[in-house]
Amino acid sequence: MLIKQTIREKYQHLHPHLLVLQEDYLSDEFLKLVNLSKSPYATKEILINEMKQEQAPLSYSFRVFKNSFCDELLQELDNFFDSGLPRSRPNSMNNFGVLLSELGYEDRFINPLVFDYLNPIAKAIYPEWVGDGIDSHRVFIVAYQIGKDVDLSYHYDDAEVTLNVSLGKTYEGGELYIGGMKDEPNWSRKCFKYKHRKAYGYLHRAQQMHGSIEIEDGERFNLIIWMRSSSIRNRCCPMCNQKPDLFQVEDDGAGFTVQNVDVCCAL
Repeated sequence: MLIKQTIREKYQHLHPHLLVLQEDYLSDEFLKLVNLSKSPYATKEILINEMKQEQAPLSYSFRVFKNSFCDELLQELDNFFDSGLPRSRPNSMNNFGVLLSELGYEDRFINPLVFDYLNPIAKAIYPEWVGDGIDSHRVFIVAYQIGKDVDLSYHYDDAEVTLNVSLGKTYEGGELYIGGMKDEPNWSRKCFKYKHRKAYGYLHRAQQMHGSIEIEDGERFNLIIWMRSSSIRNRCCPMCNQKPDLFQVEDDGAGFTVQNVDVCCAL
């Protein structure tokens, strides 16, 4: 909270209009998917036909943003990093990047993007993983560069569904590799590559094992959206596979509406 307050008081946004989500930032392909997912006649098969089926099971890609939005967001991120202001680590594995909520994007950009646009798609594609729907999230930027973070070890996410969007910049290497679910037998033997494309998102079940191949040159910036469903997580923590000892708590973005923090390891 202290970091977020410091940024709010001291940071001057280069592109303040980006703080409010506009449909003009979104690709026609993505808007079509959203509209289809909200139709009472839409089926999972219809939506999948509008996306590219990737090699890893139940993983898909589609264009999310327009290039102009990606360019402006990258300019904003460079401006923030140059400011020298404090920032939290995006997660326990990435050292460089930023939580978009700390930059002020949560209320008018992230929340509508996740709840109004991505939630209908996730519910249609992954009904067994989303349950009653996405009701919290963790959204952050990860940055890769020689001398900083260059790769990411095989892991699974603290979420139910993940969208990984490439923002661009010039780089070599850095492909995503993705396998089976964490509890599948011989999951480590299943591995498929995905080459990032600017403005395109890679959608997958968050507990599919995945990682990032070492970047060889340049810089790579990705927008990561962890989508969480309390109707699923309240039954079983995705990180420790234990049922939480439940009691009512305020929503803190961790994806639980009720939990016992002494039992559940999720953050």
